[in-house]
Amino acid sequence: MILAKELHKPVRKKFPKRRIFTKGIDDTWAADLVIMRNYSDENEGYSYILTVIDTFSKFSWALELKKKDGINVSEAFQKIIKQAISQNHQAPNLLHTDKGLEFENKHFKKVLHEYGIKMYHTQNEEKSSIIERFNRTLNNKMRLQFEVTNSKKWIKILQSLIYEYNFKDIHRSIGMRPCEVNKSNEDVVFHKLFSTKNKPKPKIKLV
Repeated sequence: MILAKELHKPVRKKFPKRRIFTKGIDDTWAADLVIMRNYSDENEGYSYILTVIDTFSKFSWALELKKKDGINVSEAFQKIIKQAISQNHQAPNLLHTDKGLEFENKHFKKVLHEYGIKMYHTQNEEKSSIIERFNRTLNNKMRLQFEVTNSKKWIKILQSLIYEYNFKDIHRSIGMRPCEVNKSNEDVVFHKLFSTKNKPKPKIKLV
């Protein structure tokens, strides 16, 4: 469907993906920008969604944006960090993004420095397959609501869809809801995600 293609339209050309290795809860987050320009007139001028996921617990956040410049994206990311802290998460050690200018700018790097976060891009890779899978899931949830309500006003349903993903959906890779992952079961989740005999060793470049 055209709707699905537009909702999941990538910001830039895709490259081969490499598996992300994460040590535990909030060790590594991944972030991306989803284009929603085709529906801006019905959504008060909002044209983008900043999506963020903890690659270990799969707990996710998303905020609507009118512009994708460094100032707006950095402010939205800082809001997400504060929201995460209020939900018993914390700022990550590492942030995985593509090399887009919305992330590669002084405003965004200032926020990273404030929270002690290192940003990286896996070699020859544009974005994390984990965040792309989350974007597809969000796309499917949103598309269903569009069909049910006959409305494309996504800014009114975005947070309820994120809540559903975090607190109701069982994630296949971890066998539980993202909200159920905590320090007491971190080892169990780790063994579900990774083979201890063959841990992936991605080549990364810290920036």
